[in-house]
Amino acid sequence: MSSEIRVTQFKFELQWELLIISTYRDSTRLCLIDFGSVLSKIPKYERYLSARELDEKSRRLAKEYPDNVSLLRLGKTKGGNEITGLRIGKGKHNALVYGFPNPEEPLGGLVLDYFSGALATEEELEQVDYT
Repeated sequence: MSSEIRVTQFKFELQWELLIISTYRDSTRLCLIDFGSVLSKIPKYERYLSARELDEKSRRLAKEYPDNVSLLRLGKTKGGNEITGLRIGKGKHNALVYGFPNPEEPLGGLVLDYFSGALATEEELEQVDYT
């Protein structure tokens, strides 16, 4: 008695679209963004990045894209280390993206690493009109 194993490949195409409705003063603006192209470029991280590595990458991003990214000095830790942030874009609206809610949750740093670079370099994301 022989058995046959059949392998079938499925291709799923997900559409990652975000409809942003911005109300600014008396006007409303609709913006539809296809995040599929942005999400398809997420690198395969082999490990979590240290706080020092993330800080170095932020500084490099600000240096490489000075017209779109600026490094903010937010304060100092108890140990005297500088706390930094990034301002990306020149939109009318402001959004704060924070990636380290708890020290034992390092995935947020990887999300911010990729998302910061995408915001600085992806033309499609400029239409969001946020900083």
